Amino acid sequence: MQAVTLSEWVEDPLSWREIFRVKTEPRFALRGATALLIVSLSALGAAAQPLPSDHVIVPGTRIGNAELEPADQGALQRNLGEPNQTDQRGDMATYRYGAPKADGGRPDELVVILNLNTDAPFEIATASPDYHIKGGLGVGSSDAAVRTALGPPLCTGDDGKGNGIIVYETIWFRTVQGKVTRAAIRNHMSADEFKTGEVHC
Repeated sequence: MQAVTLSEWVEDPLSWREIFRVKTEPRFALRGATALLIVSLSALGAAAQPLPSDHVIVPGTRIGNAELEPADQGALQRNLGEPNQTDQRGDMATYRYGAPKADGGRPDELVVILNLNTDAPFEIATASPDYHIKGGLGVGSSDAAVRTALGPPLCTGDDGKGNGIIVYETIWFRTVQGKVTRAAIRNHMSADEFKTGEVHC
């Protein structure tokens, strides 16, 4: 069989027929088909793998590879892989990424709340100290460090038992005994959104 170069395949799609001349040269047809199958499967496998994360929190934009926009369920799967756990309540779906906790609790390395009506993330949160705002602010930081770095918040709240929240326009923090235990981002927030709940402004 006459050799067919890569440039010939691109310039002349009919050259692919040389690969699949089953009647006259079945050995080469089998080799060509096998090579194409391997390449295709490799591409599919690579697409299913989550992208490496820089573990950076950008308020109002992203946490690691989880982006608020432009994003949809397909983008989340491409960037993060399959979630370890999913839940749905009404028109909101929660995707949880990371290993389940040692005590059997739900994974919380990355938690994406997806609005099914708009097919876009409503909120992205993390309870992992691996993620941080540039400068090091994140889970484990003190509430004083948060205020120093980000300035006056939109509102704060405390339940009198050591559980608190600190809310800014595009990021909010849950705190326990003065330490950040969770950071979450949205496109935009107002103090009115945090007027109810066990811990509220």
